[in-house]
Amino acid sequence: ENWDEQKKITRTILLQLGTQTDLIELHVSPSADPIERPELPRTNRLSLWQLRDASNILTRLNKDLQVNDAVSKRLLELMDGTRERADLLYELKVFIGNNDEIGSKEELLDGLETWLDESLAELGRLGVFEP
Repeated sequence: ENWDEQKKITRTILLQLGTQTDLIELHVSPSADPIERPELPRTNRLSLWQLRDASNILTRLNKDLQVNDAVSKRLLELMDGTRERADLLYELKVFIGNNDEIGSKEELLDGLETWLDESLAELGRLGVFEP
């Protein structure tokens, strides 16, 4: 049998059911996850659990996010709901200063405030924070 043809017929039927009948209703609703950066950001527990053994995390919006570097991983670990932005910045500076595996420390430290703000905004948009 021709499975490709059968799949095409099935897709056509489902599309007609969805667009021309009341049998299927599609709804779009905004995410319950915070979009704005909370005062005390908290990384969701699933992401923290995944970080222990992998370099990818699945966000609350089902986005696969790759964590490529030690500083980003440390940021996610530090966001436990007890630290404000200034505390995160201080902890990251200490981490970078004490980590011998990080190269270009001066350049990284110079742009750290901007990087932190951009990262917090992006992490919120991607659904990494606990609601």
